[in-house]
Amino acid sequence: MNKPYIIGVCGGTASGKTYFLDRLKQQVSAEEAVFISLDNYYRPKAEQPLDDNNIPNYDTPDSINWALLENTLDRLGKGETVRMKKYTFNNPLAPEEWVELKPAPVWVIEGLFSMQQLTIRERFDISLFIDTEEHLKIFRRIERDHAERGYDLKDVAYRYLHHAIPAYKEYVLPYRALAHVVIPNNVDIGPVVDLWAIFIRDKAKLS
Repeated sequence: MNKPYIIGVCGGTASGKTYFLDRLKQQVSAEEAVFISLDNYYRPKAEQPLDDNNIPNYDTPDSINWALLENTLDRLGKGETVRMKKYTFNNPLAPEEWVELKPAPVWVIEGLFSMQQLTIRERFDISLFIDTEEHLKIFRRIERDHAERGYDLKDVAYRYLHHAIPAYKEYVLPYRALAHVVIPNNVDIGPVVDLWAIFIRDKAKLS
């Protein structure tokens, strides 16, 4: 296979990374791009690092199974299809889903720590940082963690204050300066995502 064109998407928690990917998926076919979310590479709850109060901390690079992600990328590079369970953050109410990743000329790798991990960042041909004001991220995370992950408001507030904010300052924000493109996401970024969809389709044609 020809070397894929790899796009990295980074940004803080609830900054809009998943929305960015989902909107791209509506416009870009599986033959043109494969979308890889670091969310599916979180370690099981029993293997998650614990904070000082013995609460699992998913907002740290150690929460990700980087070896498994590297294995996925290596297999895709060899032309293999990778099938894996979608991670549900141990939410017993979430239905079981499977993710199938097929080789494609463009790869989009999205995740909180995608730029922090050097072995992943070095693969990027271009990196995007989605930049969102703090108060918007707080409201989005409250809504997401309650609806999708089954956390109550007290849990969400604790994790945001003690995990998300420190992690953003240490592992995410420093890499904004290294990103090729910074995308403000304080209003509707739909038209911006649409432009990136055109970019991806054009890159796929050239491969």
